[in-house]
Amino acid sequence: MRCAQKMLKNTFVYDLGTFRLVLDKDDPDVSRQIEQHGWYVDEGFDIKVFRKHLKTRMTFLDLGANVGFYTFLARSIIGEKGKVFAFEPYPRNADLVKASIRENNYNNVRLVEAAVSDKNGKASLYLSPDESSENSLLELNFQNAITVDVVTLDDYFEKKVSDTKVDFIKMDIEGSEYRAFQGMSKLLGCNEGMTIMLEFWPNGLRRNNQDPYEFLKTIEESGFEMQFIDNVRQKLIKVGVEQMRGIEKERMEDVSSQNEVMRTWGWYTNLLCTSRRV
Repeated sequence: MRCAQKMLKNTFVYDLGTFRLVLDKDDPDVSRQIEQHGWYVDEGFDIKVFRKHLKTRMTFLDLGANVGFYTFLARSIIGEKGKVFAFEPYPRNADLVKASIRENNYNNVRLVEAAVSDKNGKASLYLSPDESSENSLLELNFQNAITVDVVTLDDYFEKKVSDTKVDFIKMDIEGSEYRAFQGMSKLLGCNEGMTIMLEFWPNGLRRNNQDPYEFLKTIEESGFEMQFIDNVRQKLIKVGVEQMRGIEKERMEDVSSQNEVMRTWGWYTNLLCTSRRV
């Protein structure tokens, strides 16, 4: 038995071939999917897109690392000459990521135990009663909350990292994506060929008092081309702001009559944003 298994209760190690993950026996979401299927089933096509756009020696940032699936998948692709920064504010998930770093004996994966937003300091992280992947800085009527550290990427890299080279950012932070984007303007300016894969949850942004389509406009104005990762058709579709507005309306009409979760929380998807400034 490895040390990582001894240090955390109710965990198990899953070997994915190119890396191992220390997972939570009580996690009904990502850990269970990996245990049952060997991968994160909910994002099958997204994973294919993710793999295609990562290369060896890249620097990768995982905003909202959760149990570390994308963190360690990225490390398996970029290799020992690349760099991985995993940002995760929830202590249990952060402990799992630390355990997986030890389990794999990686020295180029750095865990940052903080949420990413447009300011530095402290904030409430509201805890989902169902799945830790749904924990959010947004007040979503969850009963429990904890206080966590919050950082901007600009400030973190200016103070903590000597090299500001960043190639790929994955951003899945439950409605705080726009605020995180606003806190990384300097980093964007320093990295002309950056790629960003982000969750786009219009209703989450609205709950954060932000216009989701102003966010997409900001992405375009920052020099990115957007592609809709269509899990239904299994294809990438180049889109603009108005196309995404139409897609949200279409998808909500498709699911609202049959999916209670969608009726409550709204539709979401992932977008691939590639820099036009290469």
